[in-house]
This record gives sequence, C-alpha cells and structure tokens, in this order.
Amino acid sequence: MERYDPHQSLLDKISRKNDREGGVPKARILFNCNKQCIYYNRKKVHLKPQEFQLLWLLYRANGAVLRNAELENFLYDQQLFDNADIPLTSDSCISAAVFTLGKKLRAMSDGKVTIVRQRNVGGYALSVS
Repeated sequence: MERYDPHQSLLDKISRKNDREGGVPKARILFNCNKQCIYYNRKKVHLKPQEFQLLWLLYRANGAVLRNAELENFLYDQQLFDNADIPLTSDSCISAAVFTLGKKLRAMSDGKVTIVRQRNVGGYALSVS
C-alpha cells in the first residue's frame, strides 16, 4: 500500500511548473535527513528542523515561488512549530524562519544561495547565482 502524502499536490504543482519553465540551476547542496543538516561545498551547516524542511521545500521548487500559505501549511502539518513558539501570527513565524535560514544560506555560500521574497505574490523562492 502506498503511503498517503498530504503535500503531494504541492510537490506535483512544483514539478509541473519546473517542467514548463526549466527552473533554476541546482545548488550543490546535500541534505542529511537523519542529522537535519546540509552540506554545501563539503561544509556542514546545522539547521533547525523547520529551517531544514523549509530549505528542502524551496530546493524542490527549483526556483518557483511558494506562497506563504503553502509554506505555512507544509511546516505546520509537519508539526515543526510548537504553538508556544509562534510569536504573533503564522506569517511572522514563517518570515522569521525564512530570515534566519536566509542568513545561514548567504553565509555558507558567500551570497550565491539566497531566498528571494516575492512581495507581489506573497511568497519566497530559492535563488542560486
């Protein structure tokens, strides 16, 4: 029996968009799911669970913009945010996670890997230069 993935529709949407638009070149990021860390050019970077899942989702999107609501649903369904950790609103929680992850990505890649905020659609995309 195949395991049900409630986020498959989001991942399918990402795949279809990548097929149409070609996406962006993949960064040399290796994900270690067991240790919740990544490797970039052989450098190990430790991430919080929500940062790890956020990066994984943005990486899978391959340059496509993911809306705040999609990120929120994915991260909350993965139970990566404890209710006590939510400062004011879920948008501020997502913004804070994106901000801290973005800082780590810029530092590890000398600015080559960033998260770009798309204000016109209210979402974020991973950018690799």
